[in-house]
Amino acid sequence: MSASIRFLYLIEFLIGYSVPVIALVLGIIFSPVAIVGLFEGKPESILFLLLVISGSVGFWGAVSLITLTLHPHNSNTPPLRLKFYIAIGVVPISSIGILSGQENGFFTVVSLLTLLVTLHLTIKQRQYLLNEST
Repeated sequence: MSASIRFLYLIEFLIGYSVPVIALVLGIIFSPVAIVGLFEGKPESILFLLLVISGSVGFWGAVSLITLTLHPHNSNTPPLRLKFYIAIGVVPISSIGILSGQENGFFTVVSLLTLLVTLHLTIKQRQYLLNEST
């Protein structure tokens, strides 16, 4: 793969995941508040923590996908585990896009863009993901 193609993949990844990563970092920063909320009897804190945890797992899967795309000979995550990471990561980005889309269409567009980038990388690595023996 040429350097210009790798650069385009990186640009695609950065554009698709910039806003969700900022939201994930803010979620991680404010997760102690959610943990305190659990002890104060606020059940919505569980949802917040689940979104942060599943978003972190999903972002790890996305980083594994882009790494596999840029360096196809260096597999870093087994296919079954990578499919699990991707599936877990689709849940928070979809739910945030749907829930916030009722108030502001920006997050719906950002979520759709992130899902499209994930879909593109998944299609690009479909041979690796279909290989169960690795």
